[in-house]
Amino acid sequence: MFVQEKGTANFTDSASSDFWFGLNAVENFGIWTWTDGTSFDFNDWDNGQPKNTSDTNCGAVNLESGKWNADNCNKEKPFVCMVNKNAPPATTTIKPIKCLDTWTYYPTTGYCYKAFDNATFLDAEDRCKISGAHLASIHNQNENLFAANLANYPGSDVCDGSYQAFIGLFREDIAGRWQWADGTIYDYQNWAVGHPENGTACNFGYMDVTSICNEPTGRFRTTYINRVLAKYVCKKEPF
Repeated sequence: MFVQEKGTANFTDSASSDFWFGLNAVENFGIWTWTDGTSFDFNDWDNGQPKNTSDTNCGAVNLESGKWNADNCNKEKPFVCMVNKNAPPATTTIKPIKCLDTWTYYPTTGYCYKAFDNATFLDAEDRCKISGAHLASIHNQNENLFAANLANYPGSDVCDGSYQAFIGLFREDIAGRWQWADGTIYDYQNWAVGHPENGTACNFGYMDVTSICNEPTGRFRTTYINRVLAKYVCKKEPF
């Protein structure tokens, strides 16, 4: 395969056994598309691929076999680009979209995100504000999985909320409506079984950063005001 040959020839010093190419299922879970918009009319998946799990939404090519596999989009790998040499030169200047070096830009939403460690909900929101951000609001499944993958870390696969991540979901009291800390509309929910815990003082929302408690990655759960969680995710506009 031509692409595999290019990768093998150029990535001889890479520690990775594969490399990124333009295949992903980021926009719609389980629906694989090419980043250049061309028709997905051919595939060469390895045995058992794609995994079609919530944290494996980007395609990579094995350097040795040329077969495709699905992997976590946040991993660092070498990559291959394709350029049309006959394309006319671009004449439109697009203002660059930037996030701070330690933040991650997610083109689907147009926002910057970063996961931090160890805080209560209120402390986490205050720390996000210092960075010009808020605890992350979540408005669709793709953003949900992106934020969960960003906050995921080794050892988080424990059925215990203390190992998971705060997002900007809260209510004023046990009878109140759920809302986002950044003031955006509450138009998406992904509650785990038994949540939200109505009639209790668990008025603050967090998400599972991996699949735990027999539930898929990204489920929302509720907890109380003084609980410290391992992670929290901030979200802000780029500059």
